[in-house]
Amino acid sequence: MFLQTGGPIRNQSKEADPGAALEAIVARKLISLELINPTTRCIQKQDQDTAAISRLDPALKQKFEKAGMLIAKLILKRFIVDDSFCIDRTDDRDDSVEDIVLFNELQRLNFSIKHNNDSIKHNRPFSLISNAMGFEEGGTEDQDHRNRLIKVCDDFRSNNSNVSKFSDLEINTKENLYFELITECKISLDKYSSNPIAAQNIFNFIVGKDYIKIKVLTNKKDNDISVIYEDFREGFIQPNGIEKVEIYKGSRKADKAASWNLRVEFDNKYIFTHRIHNGGSAISHKNQSQLNMKFDVKFDSNSKRGSELT
Repeated sequence: MFLQTGGPIRNQSKEADPGAALEAIVARKLISLELINPTTRCIQKQDQDTAAISRLDPALKQKFEKAGMLIAKLILKRFIVDDSFCIDRTDDRDDSVEDIVLFNELQRLNFSIKHNNDSIKHNRPFSLISNAMGFEEGGTEDQDHRNRLIKVCDDFRSNNSNVSKFSDLEINTKENLYFELITECKISLDKYSSNPIAAQNIFNFIVGKDYIKIKVLTNKKDNDISVIYEDFREGFIQPNGIEKVEIYKGSRKADKAASWNLRVEFDNKYIFTHRIHNGGSAISHKNQSQLNMKFDVKFDSNSKRGSELT
C-alpha cells in the first residue's frame, strides 16, 4: 500500500551526508518487515539516497547495516507488535526533528535518526524566559529578565565606548561581560526552577519533544558501534523542575578569553552546559538594546543518557 504524503520532493538530496545514508538504511530495514508499507515520498527518498549509500566507506556502511538491524529490531519489538504501519521519511521542508515517521489510524511515531550528532537546540540569553521557558514575550517575567541583561549591556557600553569589535576588548573585560550576563541568566533560572511547566518548556526546547531519538555512534579507529535510544515523548523523560544551576569558568587558551558556562541540571538527571559567547564581531552602541549573545548548548559529561541497544 503506497500513500502520498507531502508535495513533490525538492532536489535537496543529502547524498554527501552519511546521515542521509543511515536514514535510508534504517528505512530499508523497516520496509522489509511485512507490517510496514512505504509512502510515495518514502519511496522517492529511498531512490534519492541510493547514491549516498553507495558513496559510504565500506567499513562505515557495514556499521550502518548493523545499526539498522538493531534499530529495526527495537522498533518491531517495542512499537509495532502486530499492528500495520505506513512509513514516511521527512525532508528539509518539514522543519521538524523527526527523520522517519511510522503512522496508522491510531497513532503516529516520530523517530530522529542521527549519526554522531546530539541534535540539540541552542537558546539565547535574552530570550531565555520567553522563547525557552515559555513565558509570555513582553510579560512581567520576560521584561524583568531582559531589563537586567540590558542594564549589563548599557553599563558595558558606557565603559567601552571607543571599542567597536569584541575582538578588540581586553580579555578581562570580555570575561567580566560574559560573567555578568550569565549571572543574570542564573538568577532567572533559579527563580523559576520549581515551576514544572517552565522546566518542561526549556527541556523540550533543548532536546525537542514528541519523538524517539536514536543515535548511532561510530569511530574511525575501531569497528565498534553504539546505538543509543531515548524516548522524548510526553510523559516519558519529562522533568518536573530544575534541580541545580551552577556557573563555572573555563580556562584561557593563549590570547583567548576563558569561557563562562551555566550547568543546568533537571530533576530527571539530564544536565546541559550553556557556554555564552558573542554571536558576531560588532559591538552595538545603541543604548537599551541587546548585545549579540548566544549560548552553545551541549550535554554535560555527567548527564543521564539513553539506553544502549544490543
